[in-house]
Amino acid sequence: MDAGVWTFRCRKCAKTFELLLSDKEHAGTVAKEMPCPNCGLVPAAVSGKKKLRAVRWHHVIGFRCEKTPTKEPHW
Repeated sequence: MDAGVWTFRCRKCAKTFELLLSDKEHAGTVAKEMPCPNCGLVPAAVSGKKKLRAVRWHHVIGFRCEKTPTKEPHW
């Protein structure tokens, strides 16, 4: 459903990174479960442990319907 290249910004370190998602992956799920490649923050782990809401998830800051990232991720 969310196939393409998504750009995220980590809430903890503010670094951006890109991920190529398949048709079966959803950007919202990735934003809360994928660890930041720079600092290692896993938003769902923080949210689940402290019962916090989605404010701790990585920000979704971009999307392209391309098949590959145009630049290397920041990790």
